[in-house]
Amino acid sequence: MKKPSKKLSTLPPTRHLRLPAAIDKRIRELARRESRSMHNLMTAAVIEYVEKHS
Repeated sequence: MKKPSKKLSTLPPTRHLRLPAAIDKRIRELARRESRSMHNLMTAAVIEYVEKHS
């Protein structure tokens, strides 16, 4: 049996899973208004989504 690779994927997280439309929309809004990295934008959007929908 083959062992799973320990190498991290080089694809951005959005390529691995489909984000809920609300998160995807929020990331796009933030990207237009702010000059921040996609990682920071995605983290902020996920936190905001979880707070609103928990």
